[in-house]
This record gives sequence, C-alpha cells and structure tokens, in this order.
Amino acid sequence: MKPPIATEPPHLLDDATVQRYIVDGHIAVRPTLPTDYHPALKAQLDALIERDGNPGNDLIERVPDLARLFADPAVAGALQSLLGPGYILHRHCHCHDWAPGSAGQAWHKDYPIGGHPRCHRSRWALLFYYPQDVSDDMGPTAVQSSSQYYMDPRSGMPEVALAVETGTVVIAHYDIWHRATANTGDRTRYMLKFLFTRRRDPTVPAWDARTAAWTPPPGDHRTLWQHMWHWHRGEAKPAPAPEDPGIIATHIAALDDPDPLARRHAADDLGTIRAPTAVPALAARLRDEDEAVRLNAAYALGAQEAVDALIDALRCEAAERWQGNLDRGDFTDPGQFDAPYGLAAAGAAAVPALQQALSDADGPVRAAAATALGYIGPAAAPAAGALVQALADDDEWVRRHAAEALGCIGPTGEAARGLIAALEDRRPVTRWSLSTDPFRESVASALARMESPTAAASTALRAALADGEYVRAWAASGLQTA
Repeated sequence: MKPPIATEPPHLLDDATVQRYIVDGHIAVRPTLPTDYHPALKAQLDALIERDGNPGNDLIERVPDLARLFADPAVAGALQSLLGPGYILHRHCHCHDWAPGSAGQAWHKDYPIGGHPRCHRSRWALLFYYPQDVSDDMGPTAVQSSSQYYMDPRSGMPEVALAVETGTVVIAHYDIWHRATANTGDRTRYMLKFLFTRRRDPTVPAWDARTAAWTPPPGDHRTLWQHMWHWHRGEAKPAPAPEDPGIIATHIAALDDPDPLARRHAADDLGTIRAPTAVPALAARLRDEDEAVRLNAAYALGAQEAVDALIDALRCEAAERWQGNLDRGDFTDPGQFDAPYGLAAAGAAAVPALQQALSDADGPVRAAAATALGYIGPAAAPAAGALVQALADDDEWVRRHAAEALGCIGPTGEAARGLIAALEDRRPVTRWSLSTDPFRESVASALARMESPTAAASTALRAALADGEYVRAWAASGLQTA
C-alpha cells in the first residue's frame, strides 16, 4: 500500500538522529497534527472496538483519519529518512488495546514478514502510534535498545519503557526486541502498530545529511554500526586501515580471552583494520557461544573480504543450525545464520562464490546463499540469472529465499520474467509467520519493488488483485508505480 502523500515537505531527520537509530534501533517522532486530532481518533477507536471488536488488518479502512497521521510531514519525513523515498505500507497492522489487568508479555520480536531470515539492514520498520498519554502504570511498550541485531534476547541490555505523551509516534527497526508491560492502572492503553518497508536500497542519503562522518558511541559493535551508516548513505565500505603487526597480534590473542566482552572488542577492533593474518582466528569465533562475538567476527571477516572463510562457515551453519532454527517454534527461518551478514559486508566480492553455492547439492546451502545475495542487494545483480533458476528449485526454502533476493536486488529483464512465471507456481509450501502463501507473497513483493513495471508485470499484478490478502496487497503496491 502506498502511504498518503504529505501535504507539505517532509521534515527529514538529521545525521545525529539517523546515527542514533542505527545504534539504538528506535526513535520518537512528534507529529505536527493539531492537538484535537489524537483524542478524536481515540474516540473513534473506543466506539469501533466496543461495537465491532478489534478490526485487525482492516484498521486503516475502518479508521480513515489515520491517513492524516501517515501524511504528517514529521512522520513521513522520518520514514523517508530511514526507508528511502517510495516506501511501502504493509497490509498487516493491529490496534493493541491493552486493558487494565493485562499481564506483561515476554520479550519477543514480531514474526518475520514472509518467514524470511531477518536482515540487519534497515529494510523494514515498525511504527507505534499512541493516541493517548501513556503512564507507567498503563503497561507501556518496552524496547531493548540496540537489540535489533540479535536473534536472542540479552540480559542486561537497556530497557526503555515508552511512557509517552499523547500523539507520540515511535519508529523502530523491525527486529527490535520489545514487549508490553503489565497494565496495573485503570485505563486501556492503545498502541497502533504499522509495518513499513523500503522499495529499494539506498544510493544516496535520504535524510538531511550534512556530514559523511560517523561518530561512533562506545559499544560492542562499532564495525557493524559503521557498516550500516555507509549502507544508509549508499556508499561503498571504506577500506580497512593498515595497523602495526604487534597490535594485530594482541587483538588476535584477545579472541581467545575467557571474557566474552574482551572477545567482542577484539573482533570489533579487527573489523576496523587491515588484518589478513587474523582471518583464521576470526573464522573460529563464528562458532563462539556469545552471539555478539559471532556477529563481530562475521562483520570483521566481511571487512577483510575473507569470502572463502565465510562460505566455509555458511556450509557449517547449514549443516548444524538448520533444524535447530525450525525447532525454535517462533517462525525463525531455518536459514537464519551469521555468516550471511559477513558475506553481505563483503559485498560484490562475495557474489561469485555465492552464485556458485546456488548450485550446491545441499538445499540449506543453496537457500543460505540466496539469502546472502539478497542481503547484498543491487551489487548482487550478476547473480540474478542464477536466482531466477532457483525460483524453480525443488526445495521450497530455496525458492522463497531466491524470490526475496530478487526483490532486494531490484528485478529487471530476465528477473522480472522469471518472477512473473513464478507467480503461477502453486506448489504447496509450509505456512510460516503471517503468510498463508509465502512463496507467492515473496514473488509479488519482489515485483512490487520494480521501479517501472513492464507491461507483462503490470498484467500479472492486476491478475493478482483477486488473490489472497497479502498477495493482492503487494500487487496493489506494485501497480501504484506502474
């Protein structure tokens, strides 16, 4: 769905706010709407829910005044800054009416859209809207700052309770850990949740950019954060700087320190310098019990363009973690691995090896290779032909990951023709996450991201308007650019 167009120029974010979002995973936005808008909208919600119950995905249709919120220049400007121009409003939404007496939730991530592997890059965002003041006793939403890069919740991470003023909008990375806290008060707390996705990867900054400098805060993931900053700016990653061999040796030794914090910092430091001698030690840390160490090792290997080591790690993860991911019971994609993040950080240098891995005899390896190519995005365009062939793979996860990858790369020519044909593929697939038809939903979402749909693509998308809920929603989004 295309969000309503703002009636005045969007209020774009500044450099500091975008950098804070990259690190913390959430920002608060104050709409410019008149003060009477929010209580009036809350009154509509009260009447609607009392009369008809929760509207679910029909929330926007049942409360059309929400269009004014999406068109607000502060809200639209923040979304454009983080997701780029032409961002898409996803069909799924929900009005969380958190009644008095509601117990606190466990920490969770929202189900992955389409059941795909989660991606560190800001391709999806959550928007939380609060049409009333939220006090501490109303069960405010809580988020774990900086948790969006982790697959498992972490003890000791900062918990931020969103006790906010009327009308506040919070935009968060889709994969942030969050929960509703207990409502011990006597008022229902509304939180309206919406999902947004970018149409294409960035080529230039989409915010009010004034400096290219990254000002890193203290923390565990400077290499990862800096990578995200350059990605948001549409820039190639900077070449690692040379360093004294003695300092490199010290960092390598620290990778074996019994303290996970020391290992994290050592791997992070090695991601900022040119250190080919550290590759074997970093590769060993991809099996570390500490997730933060594994991530830093993956990004450090990507910075070194150590593609062979990362491909070896991908094969090991495919053999050792596939079934465990399925057994998590939270709709984690079975191909949710760490090595693809490093391969994405390596960028174009990883594409030939990943293209070769698409023809591996092992289905999980093929699926993970497709995921990594999707993480890379447009720089993986040379592999588009191989991904089109993967759309017909016997393994449903390979097909699903290939469709998602083509959408991230940006389908043109052969890829578009392959996706149009795949939209007719009705082989049974595993229902996963919110999806009822996840492969074809992925195909439709890839076609929806075409900058200028071909006549054939437009015809296929128009036919899909009679399809299932999410397929037809993606089709409608794609046709809005036709």
